[in-house]
Amino acid sequence: MLEASGTVIRAEGAFVWVETQAVSACASCGSSGCTTSVVARFFGLQRNQLRLHNRLGVRIGQEVIVGIPERAALLAALYAYVFPLLAMIGAVALATVMGLGDLAQVGAALGGLWLGIGSASRFVERAQRSPRWAPRLRRVVGPVCVKVDGT
Repeated sequence: MLEASGTVIRAEGAFVWVETQAVSACASCGSSGCTTSVVARFFGLQRNQLRLHNRLGVRIGQEVIVGIPERAALLAALYAYVFPLLAMIGAVALATVMGLGDLAQVGAALGGLWLGIGSASRFVERAQRSPRWAPRLRRVVGPVCVKVDGT
């Protein structure tokens, strides 16, 4: 299970909205001179909001750990990167075996890539509806934090 920490920002019946913050892979080294840290600072930290079933009874302001099955992350990466590439290579190979010219092979490559990306998109849509692949609340790590107005 891959895990990330987040804060409960909103509650809606049996569901809560948890905000997580994506961190650069090199953020832990503390170096400020490497190219990766410069690029990460340029693009800023990305915040994600997830709607999760509140099976732990958490409240707004609590720090929680959100988990996603490792298999889901691996399959998502395969579908996002590998499948479109394989579809493109397969389409070019088929065009080559059929004896088509260079321009037709380029068209086949683009068509294969387009079909691969479309298939990956459909997989993601189906996976988002499946509870097996959904992120879930794992545990509570902090107490409720309440902001006090200074007035």
